[in-house]
Amino acid sequence: MADAPTGPPRTEIHLRDRDYTLYLKRRGVYTILVPAGRHSDSLLGVLVETFLKKPGYLAVDLSRLDAVTLPLVRALCEYAAGFGPAEGRVVLLHPPDKIRNLVKLMGQQDHLPVALSEGDLEGTPEQVEERLRRGQERIQLARTMLQSNPCWQLVDPESRWLCPFCVTFRPDVRFVAKGAPTLTVVEGIARHLSSECSTYTEGSTDGWPFEVLERVVTRAAAGEKTDTKALLARAEFSRLAPGLHPEAAPLGAPDERRRRLLPTVAPLIPGCTAEICYRAAPKVSGDFYDFVRLQDGRVAVVVGDVSGHGIEAGVFMGMARKTLSLRLRESADLGEALLRANDDLCSELEGESFVTAAVAVIDGEKREISIARAGHPAPFLVRVGPPPTVERVESAGPVLGLVPAASFEQGVEVVRFVLAPGDALFMHTDGLEELRDGEGAKFGADRVGEILRANANREAGLLLGTVVVEAEQFSVGSERGEDMTAVCLKLR
Repeated sequence: MADAPTGPPRTEIHLRDRDYTLYLKRRGVYTILVPAGRHSDSLLGVLVETFLKKPGYLAVDLSRLDAVTLPLVRALCEYAAGFGPAEGRVVLLHPPDKIRNLVKLMGQQDHLPVALSEGDLEGTPEQVEERLRRGQERIQLARTMLQSNPCWQLVDPESRWLCPFCVTFRPDVRFVAKGAPTLTVVEGIARHLSSECSTYTEGSTDGWPFEVLERVVTRAAAGEKTDTKALLARAEFSRLAPGLHPEAAPLGAPDERRRRLLPTVAPLIPGCTAEICYRAAPKVSGDFYDFVRLQDGRVAVVVGDVSGHGIEAGVFMGMARKTLSLRLRESADLGEALLRANDDLCSELEGESFVTAAVAVIDGEKREISIARAGHPAPFLVRVGPPPTVERVESAGPVLGLVPAASFEQGVEVVRFVLAPGDALFMHTDGLEELRDGEGAKFGADRVGEILRANANREAGLLLGTVVVEAEQFSVGSERGEDMTAVCLKLR
């Protein structure tokens, strides 16, 4: 049999009565009957005389019909049992629980299977049968998981089910958590997995970890909005590179005191997602990062490094971070703020150390970003394109804390960009590029740029995590003498 035309089904009115209206649609080889209104003997007579006289391919949607009676269900069961699948087929679409129970009572489940969606009716009868079979498998999977897997049993205060794969609350699937789910709930979940869920793969039972899903439910119960993409990206980052995220770093490490001075998570930045990686070296050195909220609502992101190692580097790191934070808050001009911070640090450090830093001021709502460097490795600007491109922001600026600003021949260069949704800024310390493999070769800026370009379309956590994992794998077998710090900012 040739495939029937596909495409959105056209709805026709077959008959309009005082009590009901009978609508018809076509999908593949199937005729879809949709009676709406109140059941009556007249409707039963029309269905029997017009559609149940000879074998055919029928789908019946009784969800819009009130007061469905046993004679109607019996007529459908008798009709469906009168011929084999090669001659025709009758399936139910969105049947209410009462209809399912009546079919089950009559022992006709095999003759009246349930299609999860109209899309299941596309194609040849053989293709439809295969979809019906897979649908029944998903129904059984959903029923089993709802009874045994806590990740499948989470709902929000409105009883909307939380999908453990795409992590969205489903308004069409409502039930009491950990209660006995109805057939409608089970089939609603199976339908979502079949045609709506963007991340489900056939046969999967494990989605996101329970602690991630529970956090989403907890925030929903508190009336808080959740940046689900950012939350999932952070969880995936932790899975890809356990221990590299500041939240996951083990207590008791040599850098414990310094890490207490640094933010463990990035703050919420309007229009932007930020992710952090901080990996301390065995020796105490001077990497730091910070997020500074400015008076006009923008956020300054700082990534810096203090020269030297040991306890003094740790002390100077705290001093540099505090100085930059104060100067950034008081000056609307990024270049001026860095010059003032430079003079402060010259007085404090007294030539014993110096500081490098890169600062990005983000206006997420306007998607504008201002960047300045003070002797620090150039950040990478990642544009999603197409095609994706990566460039280094090579702005001029001296290191901080060595020479007073009045002695500079030129100030700090500030460059500005307007970004598109999906574009990213990758800021880091030299510990990333300076990683070496077992033969002494550097990881290098070119390799970082290529990884960023190849993964430009990924979320911030995954983009950052991919770079870090590649760097860690590159340097297996060699000793790391420097901190490794990176911050990834992704525009939404």
